[in-house]
Amino acid sequence: HTIRIKTDSTGVITESNESDNEYTKTITVLATPTQPNLTPCQPSGWSDKIVVSKATGTNTDSSPLYTTDTLYVDWAVLNNGTGTTAVRFYTELYVDGVLKATWYTDPPLNVNYYTGSLDYSLGTLAAGTHTIRIKTDSTGVITEGNESDNEYTKTITVTATSASLKLYSRGTTSITGTNLAARFPSGIPMSYEFTVGSSKYIITNVKSSTDGTINIPAVYTSGTTTYASNDISSRSTIKITDASGSLSSSGASIAVAAWDVNGISISESGSATPLKLYSYATTTISGTDLMARFPTSTPVLYEFTIGSSQYIVTNVTSNTAGTLTIPSVYTSGVAGGI
Repeated sequence: HTIRIKTDSTGVITESNESDNEYTKTITVLATPTQPNLTPCQPSGWSDKIVVSKATGTNTDSSPLYTTDTLYVDWAVLNNGTGTTAVRFYTELYVDGVLKATWYTDPPLNVNYYTGSLDYSLGTLAAGTHTIRIKTDSTGVITEGNESDNEYTKTITVTATSASLKLYSRGTTSITGTNLAARFPSGIPMSYEFTVGSSKYIITNVKSSTDGTINIPAVYTSGTTTYASNDISSRSTIKITDASGSLSSSGASIAVAAWDVNGISISESGSATPLKLYSYATTTISGTDLMARFPTSTPVLYEFTIGSSQYIVTNVTSNTAGTLTIPSVYTSGVAGGI
């Protein structure tokens, strides 16, 4: 381009030299340089730039993470520069500072597009805090608009857990309080559901970090699931027993709630003798008595409430012969035991 100035352009001035009224400057304008810029990014729908989960097919971080979990990593790198990449570049994954894997991306990676990896298996990690880091353009082959934003580090915590629980043929599995506490480090649960084969056993009012040992009865024999303490199909009554001797002579009232096979609450609409639990006594609830309380439908789950304690029993068919004994549960009006 030429830039020119011309003075006395209308010639009104009589000058001693009329030939030096102009000056021309030549300049060169170059096209704006385009450069890619590679940086870790968080795609839409992802929970972070690096996602650590314990299942494949998700872009959401899992929590909590345990030493028994196989961990999977997703990562993404965006080109947010002004030009496409022209050569192959590399991205590295580090765990606790140790290189675990390297990926390459061939050109072109266009502007506002990203590359990445899904469900890379880290395996299991030891209990404690760990750093997960990605470093893109790790060999420095791309000239970028910003060379300082090629890395991202995520910190995760892995919690120790106990071995898997198993119930053996004709055996009883004891679960200690500390064992349960290790499985649920973020809080103390008050209700558990144990699934053995096709049987589910719900236990409430458990403080596993302080109350010692929970014994699940033997329910699995020769590969065939059978029901144990919450099955009354072969006997005649449900028994609720207090062994502590702490109840008053007037007894503690027992409220009964029930749900059908679809999980819908069944109203206690029939007439039956009020249930009470007495000191050193056993309250016997017959199948016909339960039927009288719930004449409109057959419950499959009951909840017995004694004072402030609630006890949920499943897999009960009360309209047939059957028996169930709930262990000692009531002490001075405070829930305790199982």
